[in-house]
Amino acid sequence: AGRGIPLSVFHFDCFWMRGHQWCDFDWDPETFPDPAGMLARLKERGLRVSAWINPYIAQKSPLFEEGMRAGHLVRRPDGTVWQWDLWQPGMALVDFTNPAARDWYTGKLRTLLHQGV
Repeated sequence: AGRGIPLSVFHFDCFWMRGHQWCDFDWDPETFPDPAGMLARLKERGLRVSAWINPYIAQKSPLFEEGMRAGHLVRRPDGTVWQWDLWQPGMALVDFTNPAARDWYTGKLRTLLHQGV
């Protein structure tokens, strides 16, 4: 505020989550030990908060197993989960053609919204 720099939105890029567990929707506890407090302080300054997300789940993320078991990830014709390694190892796409997968993903987003993102 003292420098007169206009700022209305604070954006967190992918490393708000633990590296290579994108998108698990969990704040990296080493970098952000108190996300609720931090978000509250940003809000007190009148800032809106944005967080980087994408419609895929890394194999390393706990959500991968959850999404795979529930049938929420895009599958190949043989029924196996479609994966690739170009952005992160073993990532899979959420199957947004499946209403249950949309609801599952929306529930994960709702948690962020309740936190103030």
